[in-house]
Amino acid sequence: MPTLNRLEFETQLLETITPLGMVLHLRIWRCDGAEITAGWDELQAIKNEALGTDALAFEVFPPQRDLVDEVPHRHLWVLPGGWDGLPVNLMRSGRS
Repeated sequence: MPTLNRLEFETQLLETITPLGMVLHLRIWRCDGAEITAGWDELQAIKNEALGTDALAFEVFPPQRDLVDEVPHRHLWVLPGGWDGLPVNLMRSGRS
């Protein structure tokens, strides 16, 4: 899968087989290896560049017992086709 290079960040797009089907996994890291301190808007821009503006991506915060934190990467996930959204969203009364 392709790798996206930005001035400060690098990404790698992987396909992962899961019980739900093929899931896209976007890995994001800083080129200098430092901790990612980017805000939501910058991560959204990276997601848009790598996956497109219509992609719905999410980040997982697992139970502590399942945590793997070996390198300063961020991970975004996109569910397989047929998933138009998540069972929760940020919409309330027709507005975000």
